[in-house]
Amino acid sequence: MANKKELKSTINNVCSELISEAIATNLYAGKQDFENVEAIITAVLKIRNDYVMRISHPEPGMPQKDYYKHLITQFNTQASEIIDQILNIN
Repeated sequence: MANKKELKSTINNVCSELISEAIATNLYAGKQDFENVEAIITAVLKIRNDYVMRISHPEPGMPQKDYYKHLITQFNTQASEIIDQILNIN
């Protein structure tokens, strides 16, 4: 991790791409499911807000290096779950 600013930027970019993919997948799918896409977008925005806040306010008492590694791992796991949801839009 280089710094907090780069980590926030990366999270914002990934979330932006996830939202774009959800919308594009819905538009190009045979049957459009707006409720499902809206739920995915809402989940992505909640994840984004949660992780940006957690970057700004790390847990006291935990070594920063370990905290940010754990944070990145959790974000990647949740992003993978969102990707699976996007792939199931049809």
